[in-house]
Amino acid sequence: MANLLYQQIEMLSREKHIEPEVVVSAIEDAMVVAARKYYKTEEDLRAKFNQETGQVDVFSVHIVVEQVTDSNKEVSLTDAKKKKSRGGSRLGNYSCQAHRSAGTHRCADRQAGNSAKSP
Repeated sequence: MANLLYQQIEMLSREKHIEPEVVVSAIEDAMVVAARKYYKTEEDLRAKFNQETGQVDVFSVHIVVEQVTDSNKEVSLTDAKKKKSRGGSRLGNYSCQAHRSAGTHRCADRQAGNSAKSP
């Protein structure tokens, strides 16, 4: 069963004759902008909307490298291994951090090159 927010998105999409994915993408983009302002960061942020729960997760994505040259975009292999909660941390993989009001969640995305995934 879709949640109330997604039902509203579908209703808006029908009324304005636009695809629900366009509305969801706009929400995700807005959350990235809001998170960037709130956390005052230049990190690579991405968002993912969960239409089952209505929750939007915002992630700070880093590439796992041997030698960190830009801390906004990269994380060392040692630090990634310390912070991972699932998956594997190897060079070239993504390490991500979800910013939430309830705390911080860290994960490792095993598919380098793909968007960060919700935990």
